[in-house]
Amino acid sequence: MKITQIKNGIQPRPYADHVWEWDIITEKSASDVLVYCLENLMYAEREEKKYWIDYRASHDFNKTMEIVCGGYYSLIKIEGGYKYRVTKEYID
Repeated sequence: MKITQIKNGIQPRPYADHVWEWDIITEKSASDVLVYCLENLMYAEREEKKYWIDYRASHDFNKTMEIVCGGYYSLIKIEGGYKYRVTKEYID
């Protein structure tokens, strides 16, 4: 596996989300890459789609904050491998 970090969590502007991103060049399966990323690069509670479903369904402040603070990840197929991205929302 060849891993290149693209973004390192620094906010690009005030009040922006923190984003970490890696390009992973590999022939491994998506599930193997995801396990590796969650264990070795950066952990996030939910996949992005699930995050937004849970966020919109939550009507309790404490539950919403648990969701927001857990962040979300995405794993996208790119040429030669995957792009793994973790987003943690800006919280003031």
